Amino acid sequence: MLGLALPSVVAAPANNTVVQDLLLTPKKTTASDPQENRPIDLPAVIGQDIKGITIPQYDATGHLSMQFTAETARKIDEHQVELDKLTIEFFEKSGKGITVTMPHGIFDLATKTLSSSTSSLSSNTNVSTVSVKREDFDVVGQSATFDTAKRFGTMQGHVHTEIRNGAPADEL
Repeated sequence: MLGLALPSVVAAPANNTVVQDLLLTPKKTTASDPQENRPIDLPAVIGQDIKGITIPQYDATGHLSMQFTAETARKIDEHQVELDKLTIEFFEKSGKGITVTMPHGIFDLATKTLSSSTSSLSSNTNVSTVSVKREDFDVVGQSATFDTAKRFGTMQGHVHTEIRNGAPADEL
């Protein structure tokens, strides 16, 4: 079952910044889980752009648990990948899925950590809006960091949360 926990919301009045922690789903992690400890492999040449990339991730039972889709990707080094126009879909057996979108991010293949960035591979825009959506909630912020293995993230900047009390957005 997917859950949303907002364990802390901290406002810094000086710059109107909000930090909001998100738990995308409760997930048990064990050191013996081979999928948990295995880095994501992206067989690509360092510095070369890859257009229209999809990176699926499967759980220990072989079910699709997460999928990255990016318009453009570039491997910076052996551990980091720049992703432009990124969508991450988290799939759960309960049927509720979470979709994370961001214009640009840096993904660490070894730690499975994704950080949004204000620059872009395809444009010179410095506008970054990260969104996390599920059928019953939306969270939008200026930047974010997600640990995709633990399914835990933190959003920073002006953060807006809308919780629909279990009702899908199309029913409101």
